[in-house]
Formats: sequence, structure tokens, C-alpha cells
Amino acid sequence: MRILILIPHSRVAWSGNRNTAERWASIFSDSGHEVSVESRYTDQEADLLVALHGEKTQEGLLAFHAAHPSVPCVVVLTGTDLYPALSATSLRSLEVADEIVVLQEMALTSIPERYSNKVSVVVQSVVLPEMAPVKDEEGDFFDVCVVGHLREVKAPLLTARAVRSLPEESKIRVRHGGEIIETQYRGWVAKEAAVNPRYQWLGALDHSAAAALIAQSDLLVLTSVSEGGPAVLGEAIVAGTPVISTMNEGAVGILGENYTGLFPVGDQAALTALLRRCEVDEPFYRGLKEEAVALADQFSPGREKEALAGLIEKVMSK
Repeated sequence: MRILILIPHSRVAWSGNRNTAERWASIFSDSGHEVSVESRYTDQEADLLVALHGEKTQEGLLAFHAAHPSVPCVVVLTGTDLYPALSATSLRSLEVADEIVVLQEMALTSIPERYSNKVSVVVQSVVLPEMAPVKDEEGDFFDVCVVGHLREVKAPLLTARAVRSLPEESKIRVRHGGEIIETQYRGWVAKEAAVNPRYQWLGALDHSAAAALIAQSDLLVLTSVSEGGPAVLGEAIVAGTPVISTMNEGAVGILGENYTGLFPVGDQAALTALLRRCEVDEPFYRGLKEEAVALADQFSPGREKEALAGLIEKVMSK
């Protein structure tokens, strides 16, 4: 079967949508399908369309559907589709879709009831790549990493600002890997690095370097205002690195509502306190790590492959 995966155009080489699309393309190919990943629909023929992001790929989705009305279409909803709320554009995509995919269970609560019979959950799996080394410095640090491109929805400098008020004896430093997407962050990052000796911006990292940064860190912090199904949490958990995160729905859908390492969105003081506790309270830190390890099974490649096979079977049988 020919599968066309549409993704939004991105200014960065490897976006979250691109990573998902390439991983799914590999899984589909291993199952015997012919797969292409494109950022534009240009009259390609396919037996199944998978559109990642209901709003940003809608033009291609509607054009494909008009050209091939009998060919099934799957729409995958990501964070900016779902949160803070589904837009009229995204809802139009759901009307066209034969099947809707979300990336974590809590996202089901954001889908209108009339579409509930055509929603599937596919949790993104993690396969750690061969890791390029991340440049380090001599010293005894409690390393905290932030991995994500710099744009407002990620609140990317919250961790840097949170560590400014740590006591002088704290060994915490923040290493941040990600590309600047919104230009105002170029000046803000430079200013932060100049005034904050605990903060280091590493710039854009490829997948292997980002994975190495996560694996070499004592803690990963996710500060996003909203997320669809943050893959970086799975990458940290599989690498054995504990995580703390804002209580955004995408993170809570993966970590669970009772996960210890959650703090309110945008709460800098709560983040400072949580970081310090991870550094100095060994039983707390060890418990956080045990909680994370217990979640690792959900990121199994076999589970994702099984979910995608079920998705194809469901949509092609309609």
C-alpha cells in the first residue's frame, strides 16, 4: 500500500513532526508499505494519507481529499492543534478525517464527542540513537537539561531564570539545546547567558547530540505551556534520566496526574524549589527516578508498531 505522510513546513531541519513522520515511515516500510514524507501535496497518488497537524497541513489534506474522495485520510493532532482549544480550521480537518490520532490519553478529553468513534491513541516510541558527545567542562555539577526549540509556547528560558535564585552553594547548571525559532529569543538568550553563570545555551543539536545531552544529565526539565505528546519526556525516561514538567495536558497524559515531578505552568518559584529539592534530597530524587523508570514500557517500539498496525486496519476497513 502507498502511504503519503504530510507534515508542516518547518524552518528547522528536524522538528517534532518530522521526527514522528520519519519514525512512522520506517515502521510502515518495515511492514511492507511504500511510504513518502512530504511538506506539500503536489498531486501525489496514495492509498492512505496521514496528515500531521490538523491546521498546518489542512491545505494539502483538503486538496488530496478533493482529488481522491474515496481514499482514507488520517489526521494526527499535535499540541498546537489541541491547546488551548481546537480551532475552526482544525475542526474542519476532523470533519474530513476518516480517523483521528492523538499522542496521549488525556488528549481524548479535547476531542468533541461527535468524533469519539474515530479517535485512536498512538504513544510515540523511543529508540535511542548512537550518541555524539556533548562538550562538557571540568567540575562537579548537578546537570539539568532543557531540550527544545526556542519559541513562546515552550517557555524556554523559565528554567534559566529559575536557577538564578538558587543558593550560592548549589551545583546546578542548566544546559539548553534547541534552535531559535522566534527571533526575539536570540537577544534574550544572549542576555541570559551573560548574566547567569548557571545557564549555557548549546544551540541546535541533532538527534544523537540531544540524546547524549539528556543521557548525561541528572535531570530533564520541560517547561511548556502546552504540548500534544512531548517525545522528549519519553527520550529522557528511556535513557534513565528523571524528569520534571509543567502540568500541561500533554505531559500529564504521559506522566500521570499523580507524578511527583509536576509544577504549575509558568510558576518560576515552584520550579526553583523543585530543582533544589532534586539536588539536595536524595530520597526524593531517587523516588522521582523510580517513577520515571516505571513509565518506560509505554515507549516501547513494539507497542507503537502494534498501535499503527491497528490504525491502518481500522481505517482501511471503513
